[in-house]
Amino acid sequence: PLAGSLYNFISLVWNKPLGFLAGWALLLDYLFITTVTSMSASLYIIQLIHVPYTLVLFIFVAITGLINLFGIRLLARLGLALLLIAEVIVIASFFIWSHAIVNRASLSALFSLEPFHFTNIPMLMNATSLAVASYLGFDAISTLAEEAKDPKRGIPKAMFLCVFIGGLGMVLTGYLGVLASPNWPVLIKDPNWQATALFYVSKATGGTHFAYFYSLGFILSMAVFNMVGTASTARILFGMGRDNMI
Repeated sequence: PLAGSLYNFISLVWNKPLGFLAGWALLLDYLFITTVTSMSASLYIIQLIHVPYTLVLFIFVAITGLINLFGIRLLARLGLALLLIAEVIVIASFFIWSHAIVNRASLSALFSLEPFHFTNIPMLMNATSLAVASYLGFDAISTLAEEAKDPKRGIPKAMFLCVFIGGLGMVLTGYLGVLASPNWPVLIKDPNWQATALFYVSKATGGTHFAYFYSLGFILSMAVFNMVGTASTARILFGMGRDNMI
């Protein structure tokens, strides 16, 4: 139960130089995924309020980063509260999208192989690489092992729950999102639709107000991940620094 996640695992099983490389690889993952989530949240925010994208991105990153300075307890409580609100909004979205699919076609339309169709292998692999990036978050739990009350029991359980709940949520979101947008092969050519696809899916199925409602949940989810990602990055650097590896 040490801060540092993959860095400590590799260092203890093999040696510290390999652990050092693993730690920096993990840091690159967090830099990548927090960049993606910050950009995504900012794109959804400017759908709600018309302000410059650069300004929104700066404010979003600054706020989610500064929250970490107030300590892990505030981060945990605020993160849990925001995540619960976001999950309620996402689950409500599933019902709205499903209702729209049934109204447009029939109940049987909810059960389709259409979301699993693809045109060629290279495009499938490109999409898969992005999907894999969505699972980087579960290892963030292990970086906070020194803050956990019972890390040997709590951390493994939390990781399995994170993968299961997150995986189920992403599968349902992708599956219902495709079914709710039967003309998505045409829409995907629009750069705005590409950047905020679920905003437009929500708008088409539940109207403008519902699209704002869904976007709020999406933005809160991205904020939680950024807060946790920032904290996790700090813990990895702390673990490596404590061992004089940086």
